[in-house]
Amino acid sequence: MELTAYVLMAFGAYVALISSRRGVLYGWFLLYVGYSVIVRIMPPTVDMVVYSEAMAAWPPPFSFYTLREPVVWIGVPFLHYLLNNRIATFLIVDVLTGLIVYRAMHDLDDGDGRMFAMAPAIMTSYVF
Repeated sequence: MELTAYVLMAFGAYVALISSRRGVLYGWFLLYVGYSVIVRIMPPTVDMVVYSEAMAAWPPPFSFYTLREPVVWIGVPFLHYLLNNRIATFLIVDVLTGLIVYRAMHDLDDGDGRMFAMAPAIMTSYVF
């Protein structure tokens, strides 16, 4: 199910990139949220196991690693502490991250919409 959702999201990113229409770009964001929901309701695997365990640790352990990435290692556990729900915490982080990428691409756009249209391509990439 995750792979099917990802392929659909990747195809949607391609369509968004070649069309550059804002309606398509915002529609793609709904695909992104849907993919996030599918991934987050599944049991965590590989790295997500570590992140799930780390977010449940409140207060987080004090270390150089924690201070190096305070938003992730302090902010996310605090959000989890408030919500007490792993899935909701991950979904909020996913949506906020997506909105930040959209905003950054919007701010970098020179008015023709091509840079803004890169947001789905960036958010569909493996590294993201």
